[in-house]
Amino acid sequence: MIGAIYARYSSDNQRPESIEDQIRACTKFAEKNKIITIPDMIYTDEAISGTKADRVGLNELLIDANQKKFDVVIVDDLSRFSRSIIYLLKTINEFEYLGIRLLSVTENIDTGAKGAKLSYQLKGMFNEIFLDDLKEKTLRGLVGQKERGYFLAEAPYGYRLVPSAKVTIDKKGRKRPEGYNMEIDPDESI
Repeated sequence: MIGAIYARYSSDNQRPESIEDQIRACTKFAEKNKIITIPDMIYTDEAISGTKADRVGLNELLIDANQKKFDVVIVDDLSRFSRSIIYLLKTINEFEYLGIRLLSVTENIDTGAKGAKLSYQLKGMFNEIFLDDLKEKTLRGLVGQKERGYFLAEAPYGYRLVPSAKVTIDKKGRKRPEGYNMEIDPDESI
């Protein structure tokens, strides 16, 4: 059995090493399950949302799937494949038509297994709901920063961002400014 691996991370705030970690987990899973993986069939997308269907690595995987170059697609987690339940179900349906199974390492999901539909549909819904919740919390945080008087975007030409005097400690114990204020940059101003 030939397996393809797909890995993705969603934003510049995440570590690029995440791709390597996902590939390592998928490779170990493949070895344990006697699935042959080939380096040419490892597809990745970096700093792109799982809600987007148009991703370079994913598009290449789908082209090769239609050419039946592999029997299974291995992902570390279904959320790495898609955060859209509609897109997830559409793609799994296409894979089924082609005789390809989608395997999720951390969730132990095999779309070809009896009774798997409930598992991957529920997980897909949870992944999409998680993202909706994250968007809401992020917007709430941005509104709070704006109401506290902090600047939220890149500084325009002639200005620079200066960390506020108020400092907080993040979850990893690092000091972080509460926000950023904008001031004139004498080196760029006229």
